[in-house]
Amino acid sequence: MAATIDIINTSRIEEEDEEDEYEDEYGGAFRSVSADIVEKKGAEVKKIGHIYATVVDRSLMRGRFLTTMDEKSASLQQIGIAIFEPKNGQTRLQSLAATDDKDSILVIDKLHVDDDYKKDGASDVGATAIRKFLSLPEVIEDVSCAVYEVDPREAMTKEELTAKEEKDAEERHGMWMGGPSKAPDTAESIKKEEEEQCQWQAFQHADANQFLRVGFFQDRALAKSGHGNFLVATHAHWCRDMLSHEQAKAIAFFKPAKQNPKPTGKDSELQKAVIDGGADMEKTVKSIVEQGGSIARSFALHAATATDSKKGVLLLLRLDRDACLNSIDSNGQTPLMIAAGMMAGKSKKDESAEVLDILLAAGADRSIQNSGGMTAYGVFQAVSKEYQLMMETMTGRKAPVPLQKRQYQEEVTEKLLPPEGPSAADKTGGNMEGLVQFDE
Repeated sequence: MAATIDIINTSRIEEEDEEDEYEDEYGGAFRSVSADIVEKKGAEVKKIGHIYATVVDRSLMRGRFLTTMDEKSASLQQIGIAIFEPKNGQTRLQSLAATDDKDSILVIDKLHVDDDYKKDGASDVGATAIRKFLSLPEVIEDVSCAVYEVDPREAMTKEELTAKEEKDAEERHGMWMGGPSKAPDTAESIKKEEEEQCQWQAFQHADANQFLRVGFFQDRALAKSGHGNFLVATHAHWCRDMLSHEQAKAIAFFKPAKQNPKPTGKDSELQKAVIDGGADMEKTVKSIVEQGGSIARSFALHAATATDSKKGVLLLLRLDRDACLNSIDSNGQTPLMIAAGMMAGKSKKDESAEVLDILLAAGADRSIQNSGGMTAYGVFQAVSKEYQLMMETMTGRKAPVPLQKRQYQEEVTEKLLPPEGPSAADKTGGNMEGLVQFDE
């Protein structure tokens, strides 16, 4: 007898504040929904997985959307930041804007399928369960869009997951115990890191396939903004015919443009020497350079800037200013962009400001753009906006910026302004193609 996949024991819970038995803290804006995934063979019913989700009703929120999402959970906060505008929770994605405006949001928190039913990346059980879950009236009542954050761990076997958790625990333990700083990268270590990254991406796609088959998709604009781990869909998407496993596997995910390679060997040693600092830093740096290390290839100036090392910045500029001042690192950043980002939220001059001034005095190019089309000026504006949004989320209100801070931030803005003016991306906070812009 052929087995069939179904979902049972569907539950819908109106969430209440555990600390206040008399009133729901969130005004009924959140409710939990869940279901068991089962395999049926005749009269035999076997549980083989489960689905957990949260329905977010934007119309019932009493305060700012993002503040409420943040208060509820860190994961909901991240979804709020990535996909929705902070005040009312309207979607920022043009791909959803036509059908998603004010109805509820379904956030699928977890999809788990037992190992025997996802061997070699199999997606039939997961895709079927999602499809049935999304057809239940008690689940999708008033829901206009759904979001899922891809979880590579759900594509792993128990053995693979245990091995990863043990490795991660060892790394955390080393950091907590104040162990030695990370050893310099080598060609071999970078190759191993790239192989591990490829394996992680394979797990990501395996987990995503279950959702891709049902109509979820990776929004390109969202991925470009650094949130490619989220899949989204509207009712119109998940009501389409289901894709085959092979069709889902063939869907390519967005990959950012390849940047300059990370430093290895003596170059990596040089970068580490600058990060570690110390009284003998100059002697150590010069020795490594004599042994073949390159100040430019090491991105040591980027590291010195990121650690507010005025001593390191001055040393590197003195040794090889022309090669490193405007170099672009493996993250697509110049030292000036890094310095600009570190100035967000500052209200007075400090070590970060001194480093910024040193770079500008040395002739740092204010017109260079990153992969998103932003100059250092645009980076400063974007990070400052993120900082302000974070503060508003923490306080639950949009407070005026103190005069001293506003004046100082204006000074920094003037210093970073490119000679020919802001780039197009500077004006919009990055490449905004595919994103809806809202008035502040």
